[in-house]
Order: sequence, then C-alpha cells, then structure tokens
Amino acid sequence: LFDDSDGTSKREALRQWHLGTVQPLARQLERELSDKLEIPLRLKFDLYNTDLAGRAMAFQKLVAGGVPVNDVPPGRRDVQLIFQSYALWPHMRVFEDRKYANLTLPLRIRKWSVGAIRELIRPLAAALNIEERLFARKPQELSAGQQQRVAVARAMTTFPQIMLMDEPLSNLDPPNRRRVRAEIRAFHKEQRLTTLLVTHNLEDALELADRIALMHEGRMVQVGTAENLMRHPANEHVKDYFRVRPSYGVPFQ
Repeated sequence: LFDDSDGTSKREALRQWHLGTVQPLARQLERELSDKLEIPLRLKFDLYNTDLAGRAMAFQKLVAGGVPVNDVPPGRRDVQLIFQSYALWPHMRVFEDRKYANLTLPLRIRKWSVGAIRELIRPLAAALNIEERLFARKPQELSAGQQQRVAVARAMTTFPQIMLMDEPLSNLDPPNRRRVRAEIRAFHKEQRLTTLLVTHNLEDALELADRIALMHEGRMVQVGTAENLMRHPANEHVKDYFRVRPSYGVPFQ
C-alpha cells in the first residue's frame, strides 16, 4: 500500500488509516479509561499486555488534580515520562555538575546549587548502577541498557507528583533489571507519588504494581490486584497470561 511512488497516495492512505483505525481505537480507549481506570494518588499501576494493545495511548488521557494534563503548560505539569526510546539529549553528557547535562538539566533550570546537585545525583547514579566512568559520555556512546538507566535517573531528579513509565526496564540485563526495579519501588514509596507503568513483561507487573490493567486489542480486559486477576480471571485470555507464572502459587478459581 505504501510503496506507491506518488506521495499524495501515501498521505491519503495514511489519513484513511488514521481515521478508520487510530481514531476509533483512541476513542474506545478513552471510554475504557473513564469507566475503569480511576487511579488514586500514590498508587503504582501497571498496564500489561502484548504489542499493539494500545497501552501507550493511555498516557494521552491523563488527569492530575482534576485538570487534564494537556491543558497545563509542560513546565508546570509535575509529571515525568520515561520514554521507551529514552529521549536523552544527544549533545549533552551524562553528568556534569557545573554544566547542563542529561542528569543535571532539570535541576539547573530550577536553580539548584552545584553542591545540592552533587548530593542528589551521585547517590542516585550509584543506586542505578550508572558508573562514574560513564559521566563524561554522550548517549550515542552508551549501550541501550546504560541509556535506559540514565533516562530513569533523569526522571527521578525532579520528584514529580506523577511518573509515567513506558517500558522502562525493557533493555536491561537481569541483574540491572532487578536493581532498577528495586530503585523504582523505593522511589515510589519514599516520594509517595502516583506511578503508571506500561510493560509487556509480566514479572515487572507482578513485582511493581499495586493494581494491574490487562489490555488486549485496545481494550481493558480486567483491572485489579495481581491476586484478584489470578484467582478470578475474567476470561481465558487473562488466565492464559498468568499460567506462565505458577511460582506465585495463587490457584485459579
């Protein structure tokens, strides 16, 4: 469909696809969010399912304090998003306490002192296994896992009210995955913030979430605690997902 050399045909095909597929899916997901997904403050919540489930679209319909986030200027939203693509600033190094860098830019904009920046960033970097030898590097000089850890650390520097995470652990090896998962859990508890995590990894959902929304083909199939979903699966689709983790020892009803 998109191999036609005529650019107009390509644009029209994309427009028709957007009108016929993306917009109806977005409207359906908005209804699902309004009807089923009321997230209290200070709750870790997980959107879990397979690719193309429509999980990331949930980030586009977010309300904080009764006000749609899209209606608030970016600098005042008190929301942080960890992108699946990392979205690190390519021209900046990982950490330079006296200059703008990936880990210091949010703090320097807030007029933090050099000493306060050091006091926050160095322990945070150590907790996420961002070694000092990486501080002088730019994103293109880091591995995917290292970039992911820097992206998580950058989001934590501003102490947001709401944290949105789009596959924040997907490129980490098992030891670093456990380390970063523990740090996310501790950060959430210490800062008493609301966390919305998008993942296709069931183990991350079970380890991190207070409640899980399992999605399939753009619809929320079931919302509840992990134990509730395992004990009382809404359908065979939900049951199949949790069969892969029998070690949790919760029998199906």
